[in-house]
Amino acid sequence: MTVPHGDTRSQEVQIDSTGNFRLENYEASIQEGNLSREWIELDNSTANSISPDNSYKTEINVEVPEGQAPGIYTSDIEFNTSEKSQTEELAVTVPTDVDFNVTPSSQEEGAVTGYRDEIAEFDIESLGNVDTEITASTSGGNGTDYIKNIEDGFTLEKQSVNSSEITVEVDQTGYY
Repeated sequence: MTVPHGDTRSQEVQIDSTGNFRLENYEASIQEGNLSREWIELDNSTANSISPDNSYKTEINVEVPEGQAPGIYTSDIEFNTSEKSQTEELAVTVPTDVDFNVTPSSQEEGAVTGYRDEIAEFDIESLGNVDTEITASTSGGNGTDYIKNIEDGFTLEKQSVNSSEITVEVDQTGYY
């Protein structure tokens, strides 16, 4: 089961009574593993018994916390009745997410009032679950030579915000 960080998924499980006896006192429980018990919700509320040659469907809900590191997390789920016990592995894959937002999303132009001025400030917010390398560049126009402080790059830590300023230094008046 794949569950992105900050999301919830459900998996249906069917319990079949294949023998000649009624299965009584159904219960599911979470056993050992690196999948946190806090992420898992088991539905133990309804099936007190399952008649021979009948089935019962239940759900396992998994909620992965926002910012959880990518990886494969597993735990055993034990299904018990008065007649039988069976253990199944639950594996949850949390995929890598490098998503981020930049506010404002663009800067068309800025006014330079002196020979050195800040023309833009950007907030870069990580929405992902891993640290992300961020680089910035300029292109086009005749002003790119005057932009002085675009960083070579930096690491944006997961679930954090970084503010960056763009400064222009010009040696003559004009429109760039």
